[in-house]
Amino acid sequence: MQVLVDTSIWIDFFRKKEGSERLLQLLESGSVVTHPYIIGELQMGELPGLRKQVIDDLKNLPSVKIPPDSVISDFIENLKLFNTGLSYIDAVLLCSAKSSGIQFLSSDKLLMKYMR
Repeated sequence: MQVLVDTSIWIDFFRKKEGSERLLQLLESGSVVTHPYIIGELQMGELPGLRKQVIDDLKNLPSVKIPPDSVISDFIENLKLFNTGLSYIDAVLLCSAKSSGIQFLSSDKLLMKYMR
């Protein structure tokens, strides 16, 4: 089972917060996939230790494809994601996971509500 891991989970992992062992288990099992937007969000923040190595390691994970704009737009409209508090990046990540048939893991409860 492949899992797209959201930025919030990675941040908890890098900060060694409680519960971050789940991501370690997923990484060890080879289940983690990433997304260019997640790597970009992480790159914009503070990364521990060897920054370049962390980014390179993230880029070496399998990556889910970004759906075409028309698919993302339909996804937003069909799920009525507008005026929900989600960002466009959130919608793209959800659409990417759903259209690829993979699971999505986030600590954002609002975001996870739309993965059901």
